[in-house]
Amino acid sequence: MKTLRQILSGGSNWKVAIAVTALAVCFSLLLVKVYRAQTELRESVLKNFKQDLEKHAADLSYFYSERRNDLKNLPAKREISISFENKALGMSLESGLKANLIAIKESLDLVLKERMLGQDRIYTRFVFVDSSGKCLIDTQRDPGLGAPGKKCEEFLTPERSDPFILVKRLNDKAELIASSPYFFKGTYSGQIIAWISTEAVQKHLIGADSQFHPKTVRTFSSQGNFYLPTRADGPAISSALPDIADMGDREYFDFKGANRVEMISTWAPIKDTPLFLVGVIPAHELFGYLSPWHLAILAPLSVLSLLGAGVAWWTNTRNLILQARLEEAALRGQEIGEKNQQLEEEILERRRAEGALRSAEENYRTIFENAVEGIFQTTPAGLCLSANPAMAKIHGYDSPEQMLSEITDIGRQAYVDPKRREELGRLIESESFVKGFEYQIYRRDGAKIWLSASARAVRDEHGNILYYEGFIQDITERKEAEELSQNLITASPIGIYILQEGRFQVVNQWFHAITSISKDELPLTDPAKFVHPDDRQEVSKKALSMLEGKSSTPYEYRVISAGGNIKWIVETVIPTTYHGREAVLGFSMDITGHKELEKQLLQAQKMEAVGRLAGGVAHDFNNMLGAIIGYTEMLMKRLN
Repeated sequence: MKTLRQILSGGSNWKVAIAVTALAVCFSLLLVKVYRAQTELRESVLKNFKQDLEKHAADLSYFYSERRNDLKNLPAKREISISFENKALGMSLESGLKANLIAIKESLDLVLKERMLGQDRIYTRFVFVDSSGKCLIDTQRDPGLGAPGKKCEEFLTPERSDPFILVKRLNDKAELIASSPYFFKGTYSGQIIAWISTEAVQKHLIGADSQFHPKTVRTFSSQGNFYLPTRADGPAISSALPDIADMGDREYFDFKGANRVEMISTWAPIKDTPLFLVGVIPAHELFGYLSPWHLAILAPLSVLSLLGAGVAWWTNTRNLILQARLEEAALRGQEIGEKNQQLEEEILERRRAEGALRSAEENYRTIFENAVEGIFQTTPAGLCLSANPAMAKIHGYDSPEQMLSEITDIGRQAYVDPKRREELGRLIESESFVKGFEYQIYRRDGAKIWLSASARAVRDEHGNILYYEGFIQDITERKEAEELSQNLITASPIGIYILQEGRFQVVNQWFHAITSISKDELPLTDPAKFVHPDDRQEVSKKALSMLEGKSSTPYEYRVISAGGNIKWIVETVIPTTYHGREAVLGFSMDITGHKELEKQLLQAQKMEAVGRLAGGVAHDFNNMLGAIIGYTEMLMKRLN
């Protein structure tokens, strides 16, 4: 049996054991509380870190949406469409396309100057290439994409229809680029490429320092690990970051940075772009140097001061949580302030845009009201939507309001031939743009006049035609002059033709009679075919001499008609223009009859000369015969 001392001693140990156990339980509960508090604090900090990054990613998404709109609006500029219209018409570089390209470059330079972030330009460069990849315009004018003969096929995207953002590595450097395909009349015709300044975006939209924490570093990224560092230690950080494609669904990831410092990072996609915004910060700047798992190591050392230290630690932890929540509330307030400021800036920008739009509308209205050409908008059914004073005056009305009120179907009320209005509608619908369409109308007083119209179709987002718009010119005097000229040419008793680029463009009936070729076949026939082979070289030499002004003497040569007959003509040629291009105006007269008469006259003159010669010879011979006969008769008288 145990002694009383042993019992008492055992009772003491039992009490000590209970006390130690209670102390351990309290310590464990406190440790769990502290661990949970630390975990909540870390999650709150990481959440704020993520939200800060997502807010900046949203701002960047709005920024790049504006950049896509910039490129989307560029093809609507008249300079670009005029260039491709002239190109489609066969205009050479020297005769007009060069001027068009200069106008396009000036338009792109204007965008470079106008698009700003603070005092910094958003774009650093514009390049415009055609569908073959040939660089037509480069605003930098330096070696590279814009060098003569340099191709840009890698930038062409005929399969896309809308502007887009991409990251491309050029000359061992990742460049941020906005690109937009250009379609002319529904056909892919080129690409507009714009370089975006990453420095300006970093300075004004991302910021080297974060409002969440001053040591946050943000960097762009895209598929393929193209990181765009944003400050001095950016390359060291980006070189240690994993590829975005390898991050999977992880919201946060850690890695060792320079000097083996543990770094915490998270990322957020930038909507409608291939870009991501990556945020990086040292782990100790977020959580301090003491992590929750350190508590287990410190537990044995803190048993004796558990109660006092636990209470202090608990209070400190709750204070940290409260501080974090206060910081979060302050951050939210600051974000609201930033949003308000951004909204005010957007409102101011919209007011400026509205002012510029009003100014542009006033300029357009001035041009519309004072233009000498008639400007109009009509529905496909023929209802006049708008007309300027010149349009009303051409049609014989006192004002545009009077014209719009009286004309409800311009095709039936104004066109001399309503089918011409239907034909104009078909051309506009098929080609989108019609130039120089000629037709006759009745003026309000009943007089007939000739008009020339250039018009295009305006469509909605679904491709349906809303209305036609364009301008007209009164060409009545020109048509009357052309008719008079045609009558003079037709009634002329000599052959008249206009030769351009080696083909007959205009011929009258007398020239048809000379060549014996039908009106339909003559424009397709080589002019040299009519000239006699023996005369071709001499004709070419004399015609060139006359066109150069070295000779004014008409020249004669033989022609071979379609039936194989040889005719003589005398011809005069002078230089002229036809439809704005160089041509030759020729006048030909059939002198075959004159040549026959000349031949007969020459023959008669020859016979007359022979007759005179024969008469002279006969007279002289007769004199000789007279003497001989006289002497013979005298001799005969002397003989028996």
